[in-house]
Amino acid sequence: ITYANSDYSEFSVTSWSGAETTGNPWDQAAAATPAKVAPPYPNPPSVTTTVTDTLVVVFGMSWAGWDPLATMPSGYTMREQGSNGNNNDVAVGPKALAAATTEDPGTFTSTLNPGNTADTAAVTIALKAVGASGPAGRIRHRVINQ
Repeated sequence: ITYANSDYSEFSVTSWSGAETTGNPWDQAAAATPAKVAPPYPNPPSVTTTVTDTLVVVFGMSWAGWDPLATMPSGYTMREQGSNGNNNDVAVGPKALAAATTEDPGTFTSTLNPGNTADTAAVTIALKAVGASGPAGRIRHRVINQ
């Protein structure tokens, strides 16, 4: 992701076991254009998976200070949340999909700073399960850095 305003940056290092290790583990990936929005909630882009048994992982970044009150898009489970203490926040969470489909995750929300305008960014990645017989529910998150 390239930010229009280089004053802000945020990242998350995550590890997932059980994903395809031969070739590319990503079935699909998409990044939303970073934008200054109100309310300051990231909106991960949709992806269209091409294989069965994928784990869709969303990453949302907001510089409005919504951590630790961020709520994941519907159907996603919070796996990581982080803040540097300066209102720079990131949240990460997965959702298993059994069939190839178009997945539009929806928007992160929060009860904190809903009236603010702030820079946001979001990424959606669909990980392929190991082998042709999945299931994506076997892909597990491992915390590397909090």
